[in-house]
Amino acid sequence: MLQCTDASIQYSSDGGAANAGSVFCWQLQRCLSEITECCKTGEGNLLELSIDASRARATVGEITDAMETVFGRHVATSRLVSGAYKTEYGDMDELTNVSKRIEVGTHLP
Repeated sequence: MLQCTDASIQYSSDGGAANAGSVFCWQLQRCLSEITECCKTGEGNLLELSIDASRARATVGEITDAMETVFGRHVATSRLVSGAYKTEYGDMDELTNVSKRIEVGTHLP
């Protein structure tokens, strides 16, 4: 489970940091647990829970970590797509001429 840090504690001017810190730490942990549970069950409003967690001083990283325990981390894949525009233009003479010049390595006028 995530640990509360000083960043999640709101200090009051009268020196009540210990009590305020434990309350905010408890609220933060509860909010993050609710996010994880919402991800597991699919029940509830994830955006609303994320806003509540933000109000409890959760960082974006802590909120995404709570979701990552269920969904895992997204890994982007890159792939080259070729010919996407060529099929839209069809057999246009201009496009064919440009393609030939690129293949040969000549410059356009």
